[in-house]
Amino acid sequence: MSEQERARAVPTADASPVPAPKLGSFVVQVAKDQIYRVPPPENAYLVVRYRKRSKARRRSPCFRCLIWILAAAFLLLLLLATAAVALYLILRPASLAFAVQSLSDRGATDPDKTEYDLTLNVTNPSHKLGYSYAAGGSVVLVVVTNGAEIAAGETPGFYQGPRNTTTMPLALRGSNASQPKGASALKLTAKLRARPKVGNLQFWSTRMEVTCGVGASALAGEARILSQHCHTKLLL
Repeated sequence: MSEQERARAVPTADASPVPAPKLGSFVVQVAKDQIYRVPPPENAYLVVRYRKRSKARRRSPCFRCLIWILAAAFLLLLLLATAAVALYLILRPASLAFAVQSLSDRGATDPDKTEYDLTLNVTNPSHKLGYSYAAGGSVVLVVVTNGAEIAAGETPGFYQGPRNTTTMPLALRGSNASQPKGASALKLTAKLRARPKVGNLQFWSTRMEVTCGVGASALAGEARILSQHCHTKLLL
């Protein structure tokens, strides 16, 4: 090889370097709905586990039993409500009405305690319901002007049929309070218990309170009832 050829083969030190190829940039576009639909990798396990647990819970026999129990309870309440409405429409119960018929002073075995005879009229307007009254209800007679309790007693036990008016005699024992003179405004309060009946079928017992405002001419001897008004309230 000649000297000229060797010089051509060996590159010189001051030869300029060959430039490196430039790297290109790329833009990748991903659909937005695909980004929202695919959960992050760190949450994928939790999502799968939650879905499995939800399916297992829906298939739990305890859950099905609870649904059946709730459905049966709702059906039972619906049947009871329907029966109660039907019974009300058949029996047509009506409120009992009370009225003071008479009030008299029958003297006293104890000089300081006057005894009274008081009669209540009880009207049952129901067409099919009768009422069985329990003995032992309380009765109190009070003077309205000063609030003094002048007599007290108990209600008797008896049965009252439908569409019937019955008299309820009350024997009241006098207290130590002084007897008012002349015309008096009195308040009678009776608390009693009655059980509705249809033939041999008895219903639950009902507690009631009867309050009567009475205007009497006098309490000595046979009192004349000047005015009276009674109100009945059911007690829970």
